[in-house]
Amino acid sequence: ISEIMDLGSQSSFAATDNIPLELEVEETLKLLELLSTRFPLVIVIEANHDYRLARKALKVLPTEFSLLVEETNLMQLLVRPFKNVVFVPNWYAQIEDVLICHASKTSSVSLKVVGDLDLYFKDHHHDLGIKMPYRVLIQGHTHQLGVLYKPDLKLFESGMLCSIRSWYQKIPSRTCWI
Repeated sequence: ISEIMDLGSQSSFAATDNIPLELEVEETLKLLELLSTRFPLVIVIEANHDYRLARKALKVLPTEFSLLVEETNLMQLLVRPFKNVVFVPNWYAQIEDVLICHASKTSSVSLKVVGDLDLYFKDHHHDLGIKMPYRVLIQGHTHQLGVLYKPDLKLFESGMLCSIRSWYQKIPSRTCWI
């Protein structure tokens, strides 16, 4: 899984929900606890929202504190109490023949991002340590839901596990899948 916290209260976007950080952390810990009791292994992949708190702190802290904060990932701290929850400090992970990723890429064209990532992984698999061939590629981040079938390969944009905000619904190119 990836991006299980929105951290909207730490966002630079004005239109995000202002849920108190303490509440979001509490609810995230409850979700991690539930997942850790239901599954033998839970893998959490690094995502862009994980760094919202650090980016906000960097704006107000003196420069000399930047080394302490800039690489701080809140999710990496929150998974620590759970023995079977592993944080992957990377935007992708491979489990057998499945690639799961959270690349910070978007497109108004449905399934373009996951198609582009397929080409990227095929071109760079040696450098990235990807074992070929993979049969499944799952991409988060786009907030879109879809599947693309190729011979011996399924490509997914995995959607999201959250409420659709009213401001987001007003953008037709982003809600064609609702």
